[in-house]
Amino acid sequence: MTLKGDLETVDLPGVMGMVAENQKTGIFTVRRGMEEKKLYFKKGRLIFASSTNENEKLGEVLQSNGLISRDKLLEVRKEQSSVSSQRLGMLFLEKGLISHDDLVSGLKAQVNSIILSLLEWWGGNFEFVEGDIPLPGGISVGFDLKGIILKAIDSADEWSRVRSRIPEMEGIPRLCPSLPSGAKKATISDEQ
Repeated sequence: MTLKGDLETVDLPGVMGMVAENQKTGIFTVRRGMEEKKLYFKKGRLIFASSTNENEKLGEVLQSNGLISRDKLLEVRKEQSSVSSQRLGMLFLEKGLISHDDLVSGLKAQVNSIILSLLEWWGGNFEFVEGDIPLPGGISVGFDLKGIILKAIDSADEWSRVRSRIPEMEGIPRLCPSLPSGAKKATISDEQ
C-alpha cells in the first residue's frame, strides 16, 4: 500500500492516525522544499523518526537538553564521519558519554520535536510506503503518536492565544522597569 498527498488538502494527523490504527508497517515521508522528515512505523506503532533539519538531529537534541557538551558532540561527529558508519547515539553510548536512559530520553525528545514541527507545516507532500523497514539505528523506542499529536494541538491553541494578544509577532520584547497600568503580574515556570 502506498499513500500520497498534499498537505494543503489532507489532514496530516488523520493520515498518520490511519497508519497507526490500521497497524501498518512502513515509512511515512513528508517533504517541503529541501527539508524531509521520516516517521518509521512497525505494526502501527511509531518507533523512530528522522529529519534533515539540523536542529532536529539527535546530537543537537542531546546537547540542547544538556546531556552532551558541544565539544563532545563535534568530536564524536568527526569520528563518525571519518571512520564509522555507526549511528551517533550508539557511538555516544559506546564511549560512555551518555547512559542508555539518556539515549532513550534524547530519542523521545527528538521524535517529539520532529512531529511537533511537522504538524506546523501547511505545505509540502507526504508519502507512506508500506513494507519492511530498515531501521536506521540500533535502538527503537515506541512512541505515543496520539499523545504527541494532542500535545501539538494544545501547544497550537496556546500560541493562538499568545498571537491574539501580541500585535506584532516581529516585535522585539523588552523588559519594562515597572508594569504598565492595568497589566497583571505573571509568573513563568522553568518548563515554560
